[in-house]
Amino acid sequence: MKNQDYFDHNWTYTHFLIYLYTCIAASDYNISEEEIDQLHLKLDSIFLPEDEVERMFKEVLSVYKKQNDVEVIEFINHFAKKYIQSADEKRKILADLQEMIKADGIEEPGEIIMYLTIKKIFENPLEEE
Repeated sequence: MKNQDYFDHNWTYTHFLIYLYTCIAASDYNISEEEIDQLHLKLDSIFLPEDEVERMFKEVLSVYKKQNDVEVIEFINHFAKKYIQSADEKRKILADLQEMIKADGIEEPGEIIMYLTIKKIFENPLEEE
């Protein structure tokens, strides 16, 4: 999969948020019902219809499943540079991701590693080629 195809795609800020939540939830190779519920809870504040959230989640999951670890990092880096503008926004997203880790009651090492990776990218974006 070539990330550039998706960088040029019409991904919105909401797609990016769903992608981040998916990265955390899927990092232990199992997206639980509790994690899906947490994702929907986080998106309630955006006031999107439920069917729209589901459509976007399926779209995001389809992309995520085709990516390797390096592509995931590139993807997060690209969209973080595009959509994350303030320190407050970074803090809010990172707090939401911490809640996603705790959603199913089990803090898996893979989820924590993904969280720390996202946090590091937010703090020090990578140079894109």
